Amino acid sequence: MPKAKYKVDKNLNLYYVNLDTGLRDENDKIVYKKLRAKTTAELDKKVEEFYKEKAHGVIVDKKNVLVKNYCDTWLTAYKSACRINTRKYYESLVNVHIKPVIGSLKLTDVTSAQLQKLLNDMAEKGKSVKTIKGVRKILSSIFETAVDNRLIAFSPASKLKVIGGKLPKMPRALTEAEKKAIKKQMEKDTFGVFIAFSYYCGLRRGECAALTAEDIQDGFVSVNKQHIFPDNNHPVLGPPKTKAGNRMIPIPTELQRIIDERLDLKSMHPKAYLFTYAELKPLSLHVLTRAYKNFMDAALGEDNGINEHLLRHNYCSMLYYADVDLLTASKLMGHDDVETTLKIYTHLSEQQQAESFDKVSAIG
Repeated sequence: MPKAKYKVDKNLNLYYVNLDTGLRDENDKIVYKKLRAKTTAELDKKVEEFYKEKAHGVIVDKKNVLVKNYCDTWLTAYKSACRINTRKYYESLVNVHIKPVIGSLKLTDVTSAQLQKLLNDMAEKGKSVKTIKGVRKILSSIFETAVDNRLIAFSPASKLKVIGGKLPKMPRALTEAEKKAIKKQMEKDTFGVFIAFSYYCGLRRGECAALTAEDIQDGFVSVNKQHIFPDNNHPVLGPPKTKAGNRMIPIPTELQRIIDERLDLKSMHPKAYLFTYAELKPLSLHVLTRAYKNFMDAALGEDNGINEHLLRHNYCSMLYYADVDLLTASKLMGHDDVETTLKIYTHLSEQQQAESFDKVSAIG
């Protein structure tokens, strides 16, 4: 007798079962996979293999696979091991720019022209070159792996080009008046020590939030972790953004003074976070964002346009004007690619040259 979950096809004299693949067709209806076998034992094995493949993100029904379904499979099979923020970045690009445009198409029906139009339309809508390149990279990977899994014969994403797109605007350095106002606010604001680490060491927001007492030793800040916010609020401890994010940063004299005056490191547990709120909880994204805005509004007035990244960029500017060499500056910034630091240094050099030309023009 067959198990209750199995039915019998009397015409074929086979046991069978219909299983939910987790996929949906172009009409958004559930796609089922029919499994058949001569005995219940054989069907048990097929069912077990089906669920193993499904758990690992393998397409269990390779006929008429839709792009939106394979995108989910691709994220599970190839990006689940990525860092949380990296995976969220991929998910965002897929859900915002790919699925709405070609998600309802079958993998086998997608053409290179359709994908190129997708990228071109992004450029026309004013999307950044970085975002368009990110989508192109994802499309290339999605269709290459589809070829590897024998879902399609060739990749329509192999020769896509980025045409147009909004070029990134280089952040500016703080003005002398802004620096003075921020330093003044540091002395009286409870959030001032947090700002001081960002200002004097160029720490990323999450790196600063994850600092513990043992990270401040012998005149250096040890950056070896960060807080990330996968649910856009509550912090999760993770590694630095990049491998180069692990670094030792010399503590400038002014920051050391603030630390000595405002932080009692000797009485703190080595693993204790420097920055906490109610019941010594680590700072949530909501608390961080609100505290940062309140600080800058108090120092510079509302709508000042100063964000966390601008403080970090200003630190790189200070390194440039202090004649710190490019490689050292790149290490202190935690840039994974020295080219990132070079772009900032080049921009500052060109800006300095333009200011010199203005002085020459004013002679006489």
